[in-house]
This record gives sequence, C-alpha cells and structure tokens, in this order.
Amino acid sequence: MLSSAPEVCDGVPMFDPKAKCAPVEPSSSMQQCIDAYGVEGQGEWVNNTLSQQAQFWSCGMISRRPSVPTHDHDPRELARCHTLANEAARVMGSVWCMFRSGSDPETHPFFITVQHGEPIPTRIDEPLIRKVLGGTLHPEAAVRIEPLAEGTTWWQEVEEDARSMVDDQPQNRFEELVKEWRDLMKWFSVSGLSDPSFVRTTDPGKPCRNLGCVFPCFVMGVSDKGSLIGIATHVVE
Repeated sequence: MLSSAPEVCDGVPMFDPKAKCAPVEPSSSMQQCIDAYGVEGQGEWVNNTLSQQAQFWSCGMISRRPSVPTHDHDPRELARCHTLANEAARVMGSVWCMFRSGSDPETHPFFITVQHGEPIPTRIDEPLIRKVLGGTLHPEAAVRIEPLAEGTTWWQEVEEDARSMVDDQPQNRFEELVKEWRDLMKWFSVSGLSDPSFVRTTDPGKPCRNLGCVFPCFVMGVSDKGSLIGIATHVVE
C-alpha cells in the first residue's frame, strides 16, 4: 500500500525500495472498509470488514496492532512489486468499470512483498488471503476466489451490466464497456505473475455480528518470488 501523500513523478508515487519499511495510511478504499460509519461499540469490528487495528506498511504488508511485523524483503522484489502494481492500476484506469457496487470502485495499486525464506504460494486461496491481510478481515466475511477469466461468475455480472447498458443506451458498445477488463486480463497474461485471480470478500449470506457492508476486493497474481501483486478496490453491498 502507498502512503496518502508521497512525492509524485509522471503521475506515479516516488518509491525507494531500499528505504526502511514504515507505516503508511491505507488507500481510500481500504479506509472505507475500516470505517464504522458512526456506529459505536467495542472491539475491532463494530460495523466494518477490516479491523480498526489494521496497520498498513510501505512494503504492502498489513498487520494488526499492537503486533509489529518483521520486515525482511529483497529490495529488487519490492521495487518490482511497486512497478507492476502501478502498471496494473494504469491498465484498469481510475475505477473498475461495470463492477457492481453502491459507490464508485476506485482503482488502487496493491502488493504484498514476500519476506526472505517464505514459501512461494502455489495458488491463491482463502487461507492465503486471510494471512496476507494480517488477520484483519472480519472472521465471518466470505472470501470468493475465481480465475481472472471470462466465463466466471464475476465476469458474468460484468457482462450482464455491460449488455444492459448497451440496451438502455445504444450509443454504448459492449466491447468498449469491457475493454479495461480485457486489457487487464491480457496484461496479467504477460506480466510474469502466476494464478491471476479475482478475489472478492463479501457477505456470507447469514446473520453476522458487527459486519459492515463495505468489502475489499482484489485482482492479483503471484510473482516467481512469492509476492502478491495487482489492484484493489472496495465494494458497497
């Protein structure tokens, strides 16, 4: 995750991979997943999906206060994470077009840099997602993971909304409405990242205590060193 006010060059935040890892502010999307929106209560989750004790770091790591993680990253891998995440964000554009949400799903670069000695994930699954989110995801939130590909459930929703918009406004062309998604799929296919996945956290479909309605969502892949790299947003259900 990137800090809220870094130096910028050509629209991309300046980044020093050799600098000491430091706490940073969460992106606006992640902050919306942390906010309780005026609901008062005790504990980490009162009306939110990410813990109010979530701590974000310049290396992309997420921890849960008061725990302070050890940072042991290869600066070259950290630089690669930063570069690829920003590339992916540029491909997608400022918002996730045709993505169902009660508010605009803003695009943010996302990466979690692997530590020296950590095993390389063979696939992206729920235990991995909960681990890399540092235990900050609400325990009862559902995690749904699908390939970043057409023919999947998430793609069907994008396709349905795009075709509906074409029906309502014939001047729109289906191919233009889904262009960013297809460009993103192509980008991942040549990025060197394995197991490109659409990762959505969501309501589990049963009553839950203290679970909010703003959920983090990601598109990510795994680097050959084991880092997770892609983009992030929030979805309001």
